[in-house]
Amino acid sequence: MSMIGSLANSITKINAKNINIFNNKNVFHLDFRRTLMKTHKGTAKRWKYISKLDTFKRGKSGRQHGNIGWSQRSLKTLSGRTYADKTHVSKLRKLLPYN
Repeated sequence: MSMIGSLANSITKINAKNINIFNNKNVFHLDFRRTLMKTHKGTAKRWKYISKLDTFKRGKSGRQHGNIGWSQRSLKTLSGRTYADKTHVSKLRKLLPYN
C-alpha cells in the first residue's frame, strides 16, 4: 500500500511542476535520448574504415626500429598497409561505431 501511495505522491508532484500556463493542461516532457556509444581511441588511431570495400585497413607493424641486418626482401613485406580479416570486422565496428 505504501508503494502505491508514494507513486501517487510522485505523480502529483510531476503534475504540479509541468502545468502549461497557456491552455491549463498538464504537459509531460519526457526526453528519451539514447546514450552515445564511445569510440575506442586506440583503435581509431590505428584503423581506418574503407567504405568501398566495407572493411578496415591499418599499417603493418615491425618497422619502427631494429631493422639493421634484415634483408630488404623481408623488410619490404612489412611495409605498406593491410586489411582487416573478415572475422575482425564486426569487432572493429563495435569499437568504431561512427566510422
